[in-house]
Amino acid sequence: MAHFIAPTSGNINADYHVDNRIAVGSIGRMIIPPKGEADIILGWCPESLKVRSNNPNVVANPIPERPYPQAGGRILTIKPIADTGGAYIDFGVLNDDGWSWAPGSPWPGNLLVNVEPRKAASVADGLVQLGGNSRALNSTDTPVPYDLTSETRVQTSVSPETVIGQATAKGRVNHLVFSCHGHIKYDDNKITDSIINLGTGLNRDHINLFEKLGTVVSGGVIWCCGCAIGNDNELNPLRSKKANAFFVAPVMYMQTKAGFKGVPPGKIDMFKRFLPKVWSPGGARLDWDHFVQDHAKALKFSIT
Repeated sequence: MAHFIAPTSGNINADYHVDNRIAVGSIGRMIIPPKGEADIILGWCPESLKVRSNNPNVVANPIPERPYPQAGGRILTIKPIADTGGAYIDFGVLNDDGWSWAPGSPWPGNLLVNVEPRKAASVADGLVQLGGNSRALNSTDTPVPYDLTSETRVQTSVSPETVIGQATAKGRVNHLVFSCHGHIKYDDNKITDSIINLGTGLNRDHINLFEKLGTVVSGGVIWCCGCAIGNDNELNPLRSKKANAFFVAPVMYMQTKAGFKGVPPGKIDMFKRFLPKVWSPGGARLDWDHFVQDHAKALKFSIT
């Protein structure tokens, strides 16, 4: 189903609020500052669907757009004409009169645009430089392998127990990094599992294995660079508690930019725009800015 997602590059002068209502990472609201403008992606949206602001006094029609073939949709440039106010960006099927919506439209994925001052970002968006001793578990099918203090290539056929054994075989680290695919399972619009695709996969059946990770990374950080794993608010705090380590995972898909040539040695691409979530060793949630500001020095990492 067509839905709005935040861009990972380009004109992103907005605050994007993920509600996951339509799909993982779907956006329900964005805030644009007065006299500002920003892009939003309407993905998986065929050309037959029309897009329109319901309040042209705030966001005028027609809304400028360009194709976004990566997600089978379009990029909309939202440029409010008012200094305050709100408008819904609707999409759906128009009647033959060209202005009224057909039955069932607008579709349920509309976007609320609020025009108001933005809170200044306290932490820059950038690569994460890992200090101390760091270890990467790079799945053989990962699009972004990391070059850290030590690195292990993990075959997709190996068991969860073997994966954990590979993680613990070389001694203690400050940072343990998973580079692999990730996906979320749903049932009746609720998250039922999150699978970290190292080997045959680490899911809810393997939570207790994280206790073994604590022997090498207790007090440090597990960076789970698998798409969308950060959406699981049930299993991720258990992962952090079992390992007695901070657990970091992105809400968004970790899309690479055009011309991407890999991540430099010692760094990982846990960008702020991927909306990382953080859980403390006790399982408590921390916002990203607080985590970086208050813990980066002690945990031996920085944003570059």
